[in-house]
Amino acid sequence: MHVEVINMIPHSLSGEDQMDSEPNITVNPANPRHMAASAFTPDPLLSGNAPIYVSTDGGHTWALNVVMPGGNVTNDITVRFASHSNILYAGILRGGTVDLNILRKANFVAPGLMTVVVNKTNDDQPYIQAHSHAGTDRVFVGENDFNATPQSATVDLSQDASTAASFLFDHVEPRATVGQDGPPIRPAIHQDGTIYVAYFGWRGSGGISFTSDVVVARDDHWAAGATRFADLIDTDLLPGMRVATGVSIPFSLGPFLGHQRSAGSGLAIAVDPKNSDIVYVAWADGTSAATYTLHLRRSADRGVSWSGDLRTIVQAMNPTLAINDQGEVGFFYQKLHNPGSGNRWQNQIEISHDHFVTSTKIILADTPDNNGPGPTLNPNNPIGDYAGLVTVGRNFYGIFSANNTPDLANFPNGVKYQRNVNFLTKTLLDLSGNPVPVSYDPFHYQIRWPEEEREHHEPGEEHDIKYEAIELKGLRYEKLEIKELRLSFEDPRRGRHTHPRHHHGHEHEHDERGPVRRLGEEIEEIGRRIADSVSRDDDGDDHRHHK
Repeated sequence: MHVEVINMIPHSLSGEDQMDSEPNITVNPANPRHMAASAFTPDPLLSGNAPIYVSTDGGHTWALNVVMPGGNVTNDITVRFASHSNILYAGILRGGTVDLNILRKANFVAPGLMTVVVNKTNDDQPYIQAHSHAGTDRVFVGENDFNATPQSATVDLSQDASTAASFLFDHVEPRATVGQDGPPIRPAIHQDGTIYVAYFGWRGSGGISFTSDVVVARDDHWAAGATRFADLIDTDLLPGMRVATGVSIPFSLGPFLGHQRSAGSGLAIAVDPKNSDIVYVAWADGTSAATYTLHLRRSADRGVSWSGDLRTIVQAMNPTLAINDQGEVGFFYQKLHNPGSGNRWQNQIEISHDHFVTSTKIILADTPDNNGPGPTLNPNNPIGDYAGLVTVGRNFYGIFSANNTPDLANFPNGVKYQRNVNFLTKTLLDLSGNPVPVSYDPFHYQIRWPEEEREHHEPGEEHDIKYEAIELKGLRYEKLEIKELRLSFEDPRRGRHTHPRHHHGHEHEHDERGPVRRLGEEIEEIGRRIADSVSRDDDGDDHRHHK
């Protein structure tokens, strides 16, 4: 397992000090080297349109591409590649008008704005998912539609997202509410046509909290029928299974945990890509900051019955879930620790292959809860109302926002900054070397397995060759004298494979020695040529001496 953490602010923007919060990420399943991400990052050139982050090298470097219409910075935004078409889709609340737009773009790195497919008014928190099927892209956008109150939980959906006319708006809440549902409506797509959606059904209110049900609805046929999201019936004979009832969801736009608000958005859902019967849901509830707790539960029968809590995490926010092609579950969250005595945010992911009987815990960043003196955007929302996590193959790709102090002690698994920093003085620097105030940046992380790296590299690339080292010392050209030649063929990945891959009932073996052997043979051939050349030179010298 290899862990990598990258600060995404490009080097050219080293002087920026914004609250780049509430991030989201997508990886193109058809080409995992292509990635797009979003955050509350304004266009530095103030063009009147907003940027996304783009990468074409597997997330190792990032740049901005201004493609979002409607203001220098968007409001809520999520992005998703369809699974086969290479098309990037986005759901945004536009800057200025706050209209909900569903957008698409065939070439995500090309200049020019994304095409507006849908424009709606009076909606909140669009959360997009997309999948290619039968030659078209199926798109599902969970959103809180205030035009549909009091039953506002809604999914905007299309069986062919190329046209506005193809979109329908399905109100999934069948029960009475206190006036609306909670902000997060989260869809999850399985390739067999099973669509899950999770939402908070607000049933009552008091103080800053709403008494809520945690509901999961399901459609078994791409939500393409006349009656949608009605395939999972609860004991009250209404669609949508209540995973938990009567929980308290705090909604506070002021500081709640540390500097971070609680806007009632802590909800996530994920379906196993190999088995649509298996689905996980996570949410946050509590009556106060001290009791605010994440819960993680599982269903193995398509949402009919649910486990008890597999994990509970106190004083944590932004649960995020994804399941890889091995059935391993990634559960990311941001936990406040040392509350009241040096607040810090611990950005952590747990990975489990056995339903969280055991899990591998990885701390990606442990950063101060300190907004810094510079930023004015979103002072009570520095990390945002959600983070992002997706999978391609076995690998996990995620994003979170955190305090950007360049202190290596804050990153237990290391970190790479693109922007200009001084790690010795723990200082951000602009391009002229002047100090820059601390703020919040998006951080991309990857958790990869070696066999996945071999399977997903581009044709013609020999990734294994980077593990071989050649050191030549004392090279001279009079007779090409090499005093020392050191070759290292040890692959540091060996011994790390704890989960061998299986294909068609037998273990898939990979010849780790292939590129090493080829390299050795090439060096031997060079050596033979050198020896022949030296021999010919000696013969020539002898002939000249006898003339």
